[in-house]
Amino acid sequence: MELLIPGLLLVALMVWASTRFKRLAKEAFEPETIDNDLFSLEKPEGMLHVLNGREDLLFESYSKAFGDGPASNIRAVRADITERTGFDRSAFIKDLKASGTVEEQHSEMIDGRRYDMLTINESGNALKYAVTYRIAEKAGKLYVLQIKMLADAGDETAEKVDAMAESFTLK
Repeated sequence: MELLIPGLLLVALMVWASTRFKRLAKEAFEPETIDNDLFSLEKPEGMLHVLNGREDLLFESYSKAFGDGPASNIRAVRADITERTGFDRSAFIKDLKASGTVEEQHSEMIDGRRYDMLTINESGNALKYAVTYRIAEKAGKLYVLQIKMLADAGDETAEKVDAMAESFTLK
């Protein structure tokens, strides 16, 4: 009897903690606006913003979903933003185009800043990817959003990737 009350308290604490962790994990994959001093970006539902990720990345995110079949241990989508110095914009884009088949490419001006966006189909090790890049320049540095999606991730995922890429703007 003396162990019953502490045992019940322990079980209640475990249930509360489990419920809280599940709720926090679910919230982490909700849509979110990433807004800092350098850029703004809309992270779609199903993506997790890595807060303490690689130091060389300004932003890092990955999908909750994994691929199918041989890609079952690979995230369906990964996204990151890098800052690159010493790169010529047109040469950098030319190198990207050489890495695969260009599916889509366009440029636009937002607040006087040019944004280049291109989607390249890449294949490596029997896996096919659609890699979307959004490139902007500020103070002599290139800022590159790269979103790598498994080619068979589906239309809904592709729409989320496009929306995420279009939302990336520098300040």
